[in-house]
Amino acid sequence: MKYICIPNNYSKISDWIQHIENIHHKDIDLRLDGTYHIASNLGLLKPAPIVIIVGGTNGKGSTCRLIETMILCSKKTVGVYSSPHILKYNERIRVQGIPISDEICIAAISYINKARGKISISYFEFTTLVALSIFKFLKLDIVILEVGLGGKLDATNIVNADIAVITNIALEHTQILGDTCAKIAKEKSGIFRAGKIAIFGDMRNSLILKQAAERHKTIPYFFNVHWFWKKHTHFWVWNNKNCAINLPYPDLAIQNAATAIAVIKSLPYYISYHSIFQGLQTKLI
Repeated sequence: MKYICIPNNYSKISDWIQHIENIHHKDIDLRLDGTYHIASNLGLLKPAPIVIIVGGTNGKGSTCRLIETMILCSKKTVGVYSSPHILKYNERIRVQGIPISDEICIAAISYINKARGKISISYFEFTTLVALSIFKFLKLDIVILEVGLGGKLDATNIVNADIAVITNIALEHTQILGDTCAKIAKEKSGIFRAGKIAIFGDMRNSLILKQAAERHKTIPYFFNVHWFWKKHTHFWVWNNKNCAINLPYPDLAIQNAATAIAVIKSLPYYISYHSIFQGLQTKLI
């Protein structure tokens, strides 16, 4: 893959962002055909050897961040795509824990803009393709994708992830995803893949997700079934059938930290206790 030259009239990232916002009438368009077609043509459907996708109602961002810090402490290379940004567009795409530079961002936007031809894609779909192209170009070990909305029809779901995570299920965006937890769970479980690992971090509505995991023929790895955690006075313990780890309390919710560790333990790489411990102690911004 080779990024094209940047046109003079779009040399600022603000110009490109305005262009992205203007090419489609919706910020998020819950259909994947155009996005999938572009990604397939560019070879972006497998942006890294290992891809993790994280969905759920709450805690997606912090779970992604915790997974990222633990991987960084293990010396593997990692990219993260998350949303929304707080101050700057570049925040949505991190490589080795750092938002991408304007130069890389502009080059990737220009590349996707040329590749899409006359296909109209939404702001979120466009940005997803930008992130995937950067991750593919940089040849990272692991990529983490945070679902934008729902799951089944989210732009991140064009990728067949090796590990799919759902942090929890609760009522949200009911006008789009459905007015019951069962309907929402069905949408979110669309990120599950046959023969791939499915992680669920919350016991609430777990039966719905267990049924979805069976329906999708995934390899389930669920809280309170396959892995556990327990609070103590000065530390907490994460354990599965193979190990038990005493850990410091993180800055963020323990449930999200425990879910992140479940992901780390599901990777085909050995991530040391030291990397997990150090990752939990990293100050997250």
